[in-house]
Amino acid sequence: MKKIVSVLTVVLLFSCTGPDKLLQQKPGDDDIDALVTWLTKHPADRENIARLDFLMIRQQGQEQAEIEKLKLSGQPEIWEDVLQRYQKLDMQQQKLSLLPDTTRAFMQFAPVAYTPFIEQARNKAAEYNYVSALKLTESKRYEDHQKAYHLLRKVDNLIDNYKDVDELLGNFNRIIPYQVYYEVKNIYPGYIPPMLNDELMYFDLSLFNSVMVQFHQEAKMAENADFMVTIEITDIKIQPENTIDNYFVETAKVQDGIGYKLDEDGNFLYDSLGQKIEFPLLKTIACYVSEKVKEKSLFIAGRVEIKNMTDNTITAWKNISGETHFINRSALFKGDINALSPETYQLIGSREQDYPGDLEMILRASDKFKQNAAGFIIDEMSKLKPILTKIE
Repeated sequence: MKKIVSVLTVVLLFSCTGPDKLLQQKPGDDDIDALVTWLTKHPADRENIARLDFLMIRQQGQEQAEIEKLKLSGQPEIWEDVLQRYQKLDMQQQKLSLLPDTTRAFMQFAPVAYTPFIEQARNKAAEYNYVSALKLTESKRYEDHQKAYHLLRKVDNLIDNYKDVDELLGNFNRIIPYQVYYEVKNIYPGYIPPMLNDELMYFDLSLFNSVMVQFHQEAKMAENADFMVTIEITDIKIQPENTIDNYFVETAKVQDGIGYKLDEDGNFLYDSLGQKIEFPLLKTIACYVSEKVKEKSLFIAGRVEIKNMTDNTITAWKNISGETHFINRSALFKGDINALSPETYQLIGSREQDYPGDLEMILRASDKFKQNAAGFIIDEMSKLKPILTKIE
């Protein structure tokens, strides 16, 4: 009889507020917590009992549907996600244990015994991470060994004394990353506007931090650095805007009718089939071209030097450059465009473009300079042997 009353209460709630309105409330764990807290003090509040019932059925149903989707995917890496979802479901329904028995009796929500599902997901997640870690240990890359270590730590957190995880963890070494201090110097003697100079000096190598190398630009890090990298900008050359006007004519021969071959007496000549022997009549066509070529370029030159701070020796250096080149060709035509060569024909429809400003040119060349400098630095750092220590 109590269950019938509960169903009627839910129906009455829907008839008053409407299911759409309830759906618009975007229910979550906070709503469930608030309702549980309220009902512990007002255990006979039928309307909020029905609301809690609705939220539990809805949220648990949605989460179970997501779990089924993950399982149906057949992917082995889904089990950590599945485990977390099962644990969330279990914790959510445990909140109902705070309610009085009389309150729970009015609810349609039926608790599920999630423990077997949680243990299954836990075992599968542990197995997946364990197998993945073993594969990574076969790699010669130290980064992969670090990943393997963290996967085995996951396994250890999931299940105590799982297989030989403790033994494997004891064999791992930790990489102590090299500390690299770097600085950018602009020793170009010419004048550069402050805004452009700021752009040239901005160089963020921290984007390339890894388990092997840590880059720093703060002066306080220079004393404890293993290596010092100096990036110098020594020269900036700007080829000023240059416009060249070219005028030329292109010609071609095209067919203009058909002629017939004659003999010495002016009679038609015939082929073996009795047909008059034909030949194409050609005419010369021409197209007058007025071409404008606009060019501008900027070149940045410099040097990168890597110094080992242990013995104060230069371990590597390289001249670095970055260049950008602007070229724009446009043309006007007069005459028969069929006379144009394929290369000139491609200019049809081209438009004259404005010269880019100096700032834009410096930005482009600076980006290439920095890419080349960073590439050299990262390549040299990758040649270093890692510093290893036992993981405790």
